Amino acid sequence: MSPALPAATTGTAAVSYANSMVPMTVVIGYVNYAIVAVAGGMLCIKGLADVGALASYLVFVRQAAMPINQFTQLGNFLLNALAGAERLFAAMDLEPEVNEGCVELVQTGDAAWAWKIPEGQGVGAYGHLHDVAAVDESGRAVAADGTELTCGLVPLAGDVRFHAVDFSYVPGARVLDLFAGSGQLGLEALSRGAWKATFVDASKEAVETIKTNAKKTKLFDRCVILNTDYKAFIRGAAGKERFDIIFLDPPYDSELVQDALERLVRADLVSKGALVVCESDRKEEFSLEGFTVKRHANYGKIYITLLERNCSEEF
Repeated sequence: MSPALPAATTGTAAVSYANSMVPMTVVIGYVNYAIVAVAGGMLCIKGLADVGALASYLVFVRQAAMPINQFTQLGNFLLNALAGAERLFAAMDLEPEVNEGCVELVQTGDAAWAWKIPEGQGVGAYGHLHDVAAVDESGRAVAADGTELTCGLVPLAGDVRFHAVDFSYVPGARVLDLFAGSGQLGLEALSRGAWKATFVDASKEAVETIKTNAKKTKLFDRCVILNTDYKAFIRGAAGKERFDIIFLDPPYDSELVQDALERLVRADLVSKGALVVCESDRKEEFSLEGFTVKRHANYGKIYITLLERNCSEEF
């Protein structure tokens, strides 16, 4: 009796055999059909059979092969099921994993740390401590006593710095999203503490989108949404309100940022210390008297300029 094959080998052999049965039966059926067709044609040529009888018999040959193919497919299903069951039983026979405890980082001094490594069986069966490695001037990982370590943690060198990171807006800030589009910039400002946002866009579709987004975010009651172009809005709002945060993100290639900025200042709509975020598809120098460029940045093909109005600027 031959030794039993491993589960994985047996399953692979079963699947390979099953997958070869259907092609083989199909090939045999076509070969049989071809032999009958050739032999019947020769009999018809010699006058020993007629064409009608040959055609009927060929149909019978094709139909007779169908039950054989179906039986072969049934065998495929059974073999695949047996192979899967064998793999399942093999997984059930695996040895269970034993909890041998966990590695713990402990402090061994004012600035010294070590790994507490488990040894033996059972939680808490710890062996000796493995000091957390440091790095000497030559770049080697060394223990506290100066011996070189082949394993252990190497502390991160240097520091982590955040630059121009802010997670909130000034509470009570009034926001103007002048070329609003979907309104995402103004809505983001509202969600982070701004008091009120005014959205301006000349597109009716964009205005409907802003309304939908404002309702979904439950910020609609703090929104003023206007369907007009930026020039008409600035003329109508002149001297009536001042904004603390202004987003200028016009359609690309429109070159409207500088013009909009100048009109906002002339209409007295920019408060002292206001931040103006200018977005463009090309690197441009946006500048205006009384404003300080706080930052330039580009993200792919998008260029951002952050301007701040000087607090000492006279209105």
